[in-house]
Amino acid sequence: MKKITSLLICALLILSIVTNYAFADGPVVKESTSIIYLEDGNYFEVRLLENSSAFRTNSKSGSKTYTYYDHGSAVWAVILNATFTFDGSSATCTSASCSVAIYSSFWYTVSSGSSISGNTAIGTASVAHRLLGVTVQTIPVSITLSCDANGNLS
Repeated sequence: MKKITSLLICALLILSIVTNYAFADGPVVKESTSIIYLEDGNYFEVRLLENSSAFRTNSKSGSKTYTYYDHGSAVWAVILNATFTFDGSSATCTSASCSVAIYSSFWYTVSSGSSISGNTAIGTASVAHRLLGVTVQTIPVSITLSCDANGNLS
């Protein structure tokens, strides 16, 4: 009787683990990258990441990152994260946040913020370049991340 009970408990544990793994709500990720060249030879790398649930077909989260390259080196990035719901006839942005990552001590964040307008998340930031304690350049950035009625991010 003890062997049967032990076997039954082991079988239930294995079934529980397999079921949790099979129905895990892990993200399905799509990624695209493009480059925006600036007049001074520097550029932005624009990276769009799309995360969608394997089982929740009516919601999607994603991010759009503008990374600024100065003479080939990444010096800062502005990141917009957003979550959307959609149903085939419309889409709505449900949350948005904007942050700045600084990779060079010569640059600093002046401001950053986010807002929502219907199916679009909007991120704004201002990043400045400082030399010898003096601000010599300020770059404003505005990022939009939208979702269409079918859940496609752009």
